Amino acid sequence: MKQFINLADFTPDAVEVLVKRAQELREHGPTDAAKGMLLGLLFMNPSLRTRTSMVGAWAYLGGQSVSLSQTEGTYELATGDGPMLGSAAEHIEEAAGVLGRLCDVLGVRAFASGTVWAEDRKDSVIQTFARLSRAPFVNLESGMYHPCQALADRLTLEDKQINKRSSFVLSWAYHPKALPQAVANSALLMATQRGMNVTVLRPEGYTLDADVMAKAHEFSKVTGGSLKETDDVGVLRTTDVVYVKSWCSLPFYSDREGERKLREKYKHWCVGNESLPVGERTKFMHCLPIRRDVKATKALITGKNSLILDQAENRKWAQVAVLDSLLKSM
Repeated sequence: MKQFINLADFTPDAVEVLVKRAQELREHGPTDAAKGMLLGLLFMNPSLRTRTSMVGAWAYLGGQSVSLSQTEGTYELATGDGPMLGSAAEHIEEAAGVLGRLCDVLGVRAFASGTVWAEDRKDSVIQTFARLSRAPFVNLESGMYHPCQALADRLTLEDKQINKRSSFVLSWAYHPKALPQAVANSALLMATQRGMNVTVLRPEGYTLDADVMAKAHEFSKVTGGSLKETDDVGVLRTTDVVYVKSWCSLPFYSDREGERKLREKYKHWCVGNESLPVGERTKFMHCLPIRRDVKATKALITGKNSLILDQAENRKWAQVAVLDSLLKSM
C-alpha cells in the first residue's frame, strides 16, 4: 500500500487484514519501524483527533513528526492556473513536491469549499498532493472521504464484537451549518463493505452522492449485506447501531440560503429526542466533534451504549496499521 485515500479503494478482505493488523500492533506494543523517519502533516482545516492520533501513531512506530497548519506559520497555497496575483504565496504543486521530498510519509487534510459540488467532489487538493508527493500519502479528510475515521469505526465494531449482519442506520441530523459529506460517505462505505444491513435515514433533499451510493450497493451485493434509504425515523427504535452525522443538501450545494431554509425545516432531527427515539440497546456512534442536544441528545452521547470515545481512541490504532502498511511498501 502506497496511498490511503479512500477505504473503498480496498477490497473487503484487504480492509479486514488492516483491522486485524491494528489489533495486533495494539497488543504488541511500540516498535521502531519508523525510527529516524519523518511524518509530515499539513492541515488546511482544523483538527483535534486527527492531528493528535496521527502524531501518536507515528511515535508508536518510533518516528518523529512535523504538523503544519495553513492558517498558522505556512504560506497560503494557490491551486489554480494563471498568474498568482492574490494572497497565496506558494503553489500547491511546489508545496507537494517539497513536502514529498522532505518527509518520509505525508498526510494532508483539505475540506470541501462548499461552493460548486462538481468541483469539490474531485478532491483536487488531495489528489494533487497524492500525485506529486514522492512519499507515501494519507488522506486526513477531504471533501469526499475520511478513510482514517472509517477504519477506526470498523475497528470499533470489531472490538465490540458487533455481528457483521447487524442493522446499521446512518442517520442524518440537524446542524446549524451545512456540513461536508466526507464522514457520511466513508461510514456508509465502511458498513456496506463489512456486510451489514445498512439503512440511510435522511429527510427529503439529503441524498448522498450518487457514485458513493452506487459503490455502497456494490459492496452490499459482494458481502451479502443490504442497503436501503428511508425517511421513516421508526428504524431508530430497532437498529443495532446508529451512526449520526450531519451533511449538506447536494441540490442546494451552491445555494447557501436555499440550503439553510431546507435544513431549518428539520431542526427537530436530533437523534434520541421525542421525535427520533432510539432503542434501549442501540449502540451510538459519531465521529466527533458533536453538538449536544442539537445533533443528538446528551443522554445518548454520554450513555452506556455510546461508542464515541472508543472510536476516537481507535483513530490511533487504525492509523498505526495504515502507517505500518505504508512503511512496508517503501
